[in-house]
Amino acid sequence: MSTKTIWSNFFHSRKILIVLCSFVAVAVIGLGCGAWIMSEEKEVTLSVNSNDKVVRTYTNTVKELLEEQKIDLDDISSVGVALDSKIYDGQKVPVEVTNNYKVLVDGQTLKVSMAAKNVGDVLNEANITLGEHDIVEPKVSAAATTDLVIDIHRVTIEEEIRETELAYSVETQKDSTMFSGEKAVLQRGKTGLQADTYLVTYRDGEYYSEELVNSDVTEPVTEIVAVGTVVVASVNNVNSDNEDSGNESTASNQVAPNGMSYSKVLTCKATAYHESEGSLTKSGTLSRVGAIAVDPSVIPLGTKLYVEGYGYCVAEDTGGLIKGNRIDVYLNSEEECINWGVKSVTVYILN
Repeated sequence: MSTKTIWSNFFHSRKILIVLCSFVAVAVIGLGCGAWIMSEEKEVTLSVNSNDKVVRTYTNTVKELLEEQKIDLDDISSVGVALDSKIYDGQKVPVEVTNNYKVLVDGQTLKVSMAAKNVGDVLNEANITLGEHDIVEPKVSAAATTDLVIDIHRVTIEEEIRETELAYSVETQKDSTMFSGEKAVLQRGKTGLQADTYLVTYRDGEYYSEELVNSDVTEPVTEIVAVGTVVVASVNNVNSDNEDSGNESTASNQVAPNGMSYSKVLTCKATAYHESEGSLTKSGTLSRVGAIAVDPSVIPLGTKLYVEGYGYCVAEDTGGLIKGNRIDVYLNSEEECINWGVKSVTVYILN
């Protein structure tokens, strides 16, 4: 072989080798660039049970992304794309994951397993109906996260009316036409009433709070009582002229003891009587001390009197033996009547 032929073959082989080396170098660079491109950071929207979450990842497949996000593949009920599909920047990966939830309601703990978007989905699955005022923690619109515990408080609001009696006051008015100790009710007192309306909140059957929303008041009516101011003194102070006037004096408008005026003075025989509790006089009033029996032809019923040794009284009763200048005074017991006996007394017929 000639030297020229040897050198020609050498250069031809070298050219082939250079081409091969160049091809290998391009392939290696291409593979490296491809791997770099495939593993670059991507922003992906991961939608778990319709709850969107933006994540940044260097993973290349959906399966790798889910594993990176700690989502157990066994809990996945469905994925919107294939697990082995490549992910790309800006992609949205919808996933439905079955979670376990606990619902605390009406003294019970309910367990619910499902792919839920929010608390409301879990309550619907558990067939739980909420009242108007019930409280749900967390809120119905809150995302249903893994192992979520939902607490429901039953709330009722009731209207309660509470009544309070308002005592009436008593007002006294002095009356100079009545004797001391004598009283007359001019206006009856009436108890008032305050009705307070509350909205009372009960939480899980227990009292929680209350609010006063209205108050109606019926004011009490004041009782007005007339009180006599005229004082009758002892008849021992009566002028001797009156005592010596005989059985009857008609000295009209004379002044009785302590300034009381009288129209007539009688000397009467006085006996005493007692009746059982609740007995009535001829005038229809209760038998009592201060109500005496008279002869109406001598002393008209209703006449105000002052009897020596007995005191202020009113002619309200009669008796079969009470005739003429004779009176029968009421006492509290038979013993007192016996002690009274029969006596002659001075009787002032008061104006």
